[in-house]
Amino acid sequence: MGTLVILREGSPVTITVNLALNFQWRITMGNNVFTAGTMGKKWAHFIFVADYQKTIPDIAMVVSKFSFDRFDRGSKWATSWNDVVHSVKTLCEKEKCKVALFRLSCHGNQNGFKLGSSVFTEKNKDKWKPEVEKIAKYFDPNVSFVTIDACKTGQNQRLLQFFSEALGGVKVRGYEKNQSGFSTTEENDRGNFITCKVEICQTN
Repeated sequence: MGTLVILREGSPVTITVNLALNFQWRITMGNNVFTAGTMGKKWAHFIFVADYQKTIPDIAMVVSKFSFDRFDRGSKWATSWNDVVHSVKTLCEKEKCKVALFRLSCHGNQNGFKLGSSVFTEKNKDKWKPEVEKIAKYFDPNVSFVTIDACKTGQNQRLLQFFSEALGGVKVRGYEKNQSGFSTTEENDRGNFITCKVEICQTN
């Protein structure tokens, strides 16, 4: 077990989490909330929800964002990967912090996932990997945990490995089944998943 201090609006709250579970938090927290780890480092938590900019709102994404904002207190719309890069760079440079938890909520299948207009597949990795690498320096391979919250991306192990590699070797998780917009960051209602750290992958 480990103790972390959450700093929210100037009021610190101390909690205890099981670090062996790769930061699978069972508490209410959201993006842009910093934690003080061992060595006094600052950490950020990001949740991005895909904005597909359709005339008719994407109901699944609206529900997903509502769930994150209601139960995790904080998520951001992302029309493309550029929005992610801008948010992470801006916050981490300003606060001199790194990313502890990072979640992308979007549509996907066994071939890949789509965050707004940005498409991530095994076949087009040469296009997206350089873009993802732009924020790799804000991640710590020993701490940072990434979740691809999209349907069936856990069926594509190579894609998760490539994404992990692009972010400097962090752990990246994907789910094997369809995901519900009503799900929160808890893992108990999401079905089987696979977690990859470059070449090494583990299933639950």
